[in-house]
Amino acid sequence: MPKGKASLQAKLGGWTVTMSQDIGEEVFVIADKNPAFYKTGAASLDLVRVPKIYFRDGKIPFEFNLELVKEIDIESDKVKEAFTKKDSTWTMKRVSADMELDQDKLVTLIQSVQGLEVMEFVSAGFAPGAPQIVMKAADGKPVFTLAWGAEFKPKYGFNKGQTFRYVRVSTLKEIVGLPKDKLDRLIDSAIIKKKPQVDKTAAKTESKK
Repeated sequence: MPKGKASLQAKLGGWTVTMSQDIGEEVFVIADKNPAFYKTGAASLDLVRVPKIYFRDGKIPFEFNLELVKEIDIESDKVKEAFTKKDSTWTMKRVSADMELDQDKLVTLIQSVQGLEVMEFVSAGFAPGAPQIVMKAADGKPVFTLAWGAEFKPKYGFNKGQTFRYVRVSTLKEIVGLPKDKLDRLIDSAIIKKKPQVDKTAAKTESKK
């Protein structure tokens, strides 16, 4: 094993495994219960030798007091609407004669937001100027804000193959990255749907009987 500070030391099932710093494209590995040491490609350990940022809890930024949320503003390509809650019922803030809220889809959206998890803490990057989801208290003050912008490729090997979007949440100062597919599915365009149409012809026929 080359001398110097190890790049990683891990305890696995009673074994202590030590990996050297990269030497060119190679790295050396040794286990304390085996006198032999092994040489492998440095790239093969990219998923093992993760940075400290890997261990940050990405769920914490999406923890907020749902009981305080009485209004929700959504601004996106799919939906631009505001909703208000009275008792346990959500309604559209701007009343429409032919449209109505699908409450189940709004509840699903809220649950989906609370289930999100930061995958990359990138510190900087693109963020949109206007919030896309704002959850407010009864007095109109924001409880939680979520906005997302451009796509980017992962900056860490352990996220290889995924596509992310830059995200800003009100619970963090830094810009972070979340999976693009989850954000793309977050706002269902059918959250606002057309009201069922009454068949007036059938109603008239019924009244004649």
